[in-house]
Amino acid sequence: MIPIRLYIMGHLASDDYWGLKIPRLVNYGPSGRPNVRSIKLVADGALGLWGAAMIEPYSDDSSTHGLLLSPPDVLAKNAAKFFFLKMGGRFKNIIDIFEKELQTRNVSEIMQLSDLDRMGKLGTLASAQLTHATSDMAYAELRIGPEPHIYILMIKSPNHVLPIGSDFPIESIDPLKGFYAAVAGLTPERNSPHGLGGWYPSEKLTRAQALKGMTYDAAYAAFAEDNMARLKRD
Repeated sequence: MIPIRLYIMGHLASDDYWGLKIPRLVNYGPSGRPNVRSIKLVADGALGLWGAAMIEPYSDDSSTHGLLLSPPDVLAKNAAKFFFLKMGGRFKNIIDIFEKELQTRNVSEIMQLSDLDRMGKLGTLASAQLTHATSDMAYAELRIGPEPHIYILMIKSPNHVLPIGSDFPIESIDPLKGFYAAVAGLTPERNSPHGLGGWYPSEKLTRAQALKGMTYDAAYAAFAEDNMARLKRD
């Protein structure tokens, strides 16, 4: 029997719609813990290697806008219900798809304010791995500049639901490191490019917001908010 809950996302390497090829499992088996209720698409690369797809060229390499790993037409075919990994600012192309298909979850790293507003109206969820902020902050402004119209490692949700995860095994599985990154905007060594006040202090979360994001909001994104993540008083 599996002793932990699993929210598994399906993926097939195909340009055609393949969502129906993934079995849908809800509280499956004797333990009732495995769930397969979405598919995962990866749109672009990582910011550190100039792979995140941007609207404008990179500030420190004007020869590239990054890489689109999944063309918009392929994403549209699979947009019925998906978990979407998107790092760069060319997110507005994906929101165009969201406006047609609303049951979505996504990881977003760099966004424009206008796209945040659109996300809020659509009810889409931007999940966050908050140690990405403290991992990437050493070079993020070199890549894209400190323009105020861009939220770097966006950690404020327009619809007040912000699922927070660890991105393990890329980042540490220790939840306290993510919690500290959220509320302090600092590395565990208490460093940031903006000093002890943290990186972009206005983007820091309160302790209550961080706790909610790591518990209830994460459960909500997995369609499990009714049976986990909250303690109820009788």
